[in-house]
Amino acid sequence: MLPDTFQQLSEHLRHRRLRLAIGTAQLLISQYPALAPDAEQVMQVEQDLQLMTDALLRGYEDAQRNDFFAQLLKRMHTLEDDMQMRWYRHYDAAIAGYWARAKTIRGDADSIRRQLEQLVAQKAVQQLQTQMNTDGTTANTDVSETQHYQYLNILFLRMWLSRPWRKEQEEQFAQLLLSPTIEPVDACVMVSGLTLSLLLVADERKLRVLQQVYQSSSDETVRQRALAGCLLAAYHAADSDEHNAQAAKDSVSTLADNDTARQQMLEMQMQLFYCITTEEDNRTIQRDIMPTLLKNSPIVIRDGVLIERDDDDELDDILNPHAEEQRMEEMEEGMRKMMNMQQEGVDVFFEGFSKMKHLPFFHDMAAWFMPFSLQHPALQNVHRQSPHSIPIIQALLNRGPFCDSDKYSFALVLEKTIQNLPPNLMEALSTADAEMEEHFRVQRNDPAYIRRMYLQNLFRFFQLHRDRQLFHTPLSAEAVADHTLALLSLPDTLTAPLAAFLYRRRQNKALITLAEQQQIKLDADTRLLYALALQQEGFVVRSIDMLQLVLAEQPSSVRAMSALARALMHEERYAEARPPYNLLLEQKPHSVAYALRLALCMVETDAEEEALKIVYEQSFRHADDADVQRMLGWTLLRCRQPEKAQQALQPLAQAASATPIDSLYLAYSLWAQGQRAAAVPLLQQYATRQAQRDGTTPRRQLEQALADDGLLMQRYGIDQVEQQLILDEAIRLSGDVDTADTTQ
Repeated sequence: MLPDTFQQLSEHLRHRRLRLAIGTAQLLISQYPALAPDAEQVMQVEQDLQLMTDALLRGYEDAQRNDFFAQLLKRMHTLEDDMQMRWYRHYDAAIAGYWARAKTIRGDADSIRRQLEQLVAQKAVQQLQTQMNTDGTTANTDVSETQHYQYLNILFLRMWLSRPWRKEQEEQFAQLLLSPTIEPVDACVMVSGLTLSLLLVADERKLRVLQQVYQSSSDETVRQRALAGCLLAAYHAADSDEHNAQAAKDSVSTLADNDTARQQMLEMQMQLFYCITTEEDNRTIQRDIMPTLLKNSPIVIRDGVLIERDDDDELDDILNPHAEEQRMEEMEEGMRKMMNMQQEGVDVFFEGFSKMKHLPFFHDMAAWFMPFSLQHPALQNVHRQSPHSIPIIQALLNRGPFCDSDKYSFALVLEKTIQNLPPNLMEALSTADAEMEEHFRVQRNDPAYIRRMYLQNLFRFFQLHRDRQLFHTPLSAEAVADHTLALLSLPDTLTAPLAAFLYRRRQNKALITLAEQQQIKLDADTRLLYALALQQEGFVVRSIDMLQLVLAEQPSSVRAMSALARALMHEERYAEARPPYNLLLEQKPHSVAYALRLALCMVETDAEEEALKIVYEQSFRHADDADVQRMLGWTLLRCRQPEKAQQALQPLAQAASATPIDSLYLAYSLWAQGQRAAAVPLLQQYATRQAQRDGTTPRRQLEQALADDGLLMQRYGIDQVEQQLILDEAIRLSGDVDTADTTQ
């Protein structure tokens, strides 16, 4: 973690206090000798600032003064970023260890290009030699692959910990990453390293390089990695200083000029929300799907080894000849559920593969981002000891919807067990790839699929890597909801589908953020979703205003009218709620819910007799509906007909499905008839059950109920003294020690 002095430097720059920023930078340089290489440039900024100040004091009017000051600020921002990276390299214990490995290779673009091209050429020669060997040996090829991947592991670290680039470095690395002479796997690793670098220290030049790679690369996997890195880095920089935040906005705006890019940015935004709900989705899978799949699987894992089901299970098949058919049906249903979730975008395999990330393979940071290849040196044992299994592993991993990180996990675990599998299980695995393709329908060349798999790599890294604390993860719920939407300027045609997606995924806070960012562009349907999200998050008054705007545009919208009426009732604005409920009931005359809510609004606006007509009609049609009978009893109470109310409420209160409110209303009906002793036990039942449900005390529950129903008490002449006496008796009967509320 950076020392607080860096925060002071950032604050000075944010408030354009350039001279204080220079002094703070000089203090940092004096405290940390490894920052000394930046001292001369800091001093040059100080001298230029002083020249500008001296000219001002001499009365020289310079039309370019503001531009010159902005340039000095920009130079200090760049120096701040450079000093941060230098500090991390030398004074953060974890990062210093990575830097010790990274600096073993040269970090300039020309040296990297030469080394990568040399490795490619070396592999080509050795592969040719292998083909010419009559004995089929591949030792030289193994050596070249090992050297290649060892270099990539270090190159990844070098890119991650590279200092902010100069203009010529920006141009050189853009050319390198777009060069046809390096392999796509090399470009993928470098792009991932750059992404992590930008998530550690902002750099507008690296950000522009990722943008260029996305726009110009001929390899779709490289392009989608660059898009993900560019957007995540831009979103992260939005929280940075003014200079980097503006660079981030410019980068996103430039990308959004292209229709295809805009669509892919929208897709990625949705995919990010699947990332942040991964753990919740996996809890659903573990609770509702996996028990069935594991119970019915013909293969089980014991002591880390794949084995067949026990003979006891085979005996069960004999005793119950339909058991196997039932197991298959249950497994098919479970697979269908997982398939549907996966096709929606859910990361269905995170929980299972997360347990495999402790393997030594993942000690190298680059391994989390390495494109999958069976030629990776870590998988050489499979080639040597079980070459016949290679086609099986290849088919399974190619056709299954696994990210690269999970493919390596799967292959490494399978490598340890596949030699011990009996022939029939090998045969089952050999056909599993076709079944997997049928279930999951993987579209491997689809940009959205490629990007989703890469985001899953990133999510696993930020969730599971041993040094994940070094990064401010861009895949937290807060980061995704607050920062990404703030930067994403979408046209009307894309705002609506994103809003609908957020509402379906119950991402109400993010939907509110989006709507408030894009409010001018919102159509009526999106305004409706915005209003519903506001309502669900407790901003009911704001939702009422928005719903009224929606109805001004779409006066016949049943959904908007229903939401408005419900919100008005919530705010106890019953007179205002009556007209929309009248209209709703005209459109849906058989709706019991609308009828009862209209009746309640009438009761609360002293139109009990009108309400009673509606409720009697519903009672005649739906004599067995508890809600209707409950509303009938309450309306009769308000109409001063407690005897009839008792007749309606008595069956409800005595039923096994009775609610606490049934006991309360029946108690009121008896109390209103003067049957106080009969009312007390019912009041006690209500208070006790309601207190258990809400986690309060019976006294508080009953006091609140009587306060809420004060008008009813007045109508029946039940004064405060009588209420208090009956309340105390009910509380005494409940056995509650809280006979006097001492918490107030």
